[in-house]
Amino acid sequence: MEGKARLKADSLRDATQTEVKQLREQNTRLKELVGEQPFEGVLPK
Repeated sequence: MEGKARLKADSLRDATQTEVKQLREQNTRLKELVGEQPFEGVLPK
């Protein structure tokens, strides 16, 4: 179990409140950009 706990801890990261806010804003902008892209070839004609 020690190995699994170590793997889990390795993936955790301390982030400041400012960093979290910036990442959320960036994520929102990226989602909006992806949503604006045309879906050519995705939907059947």
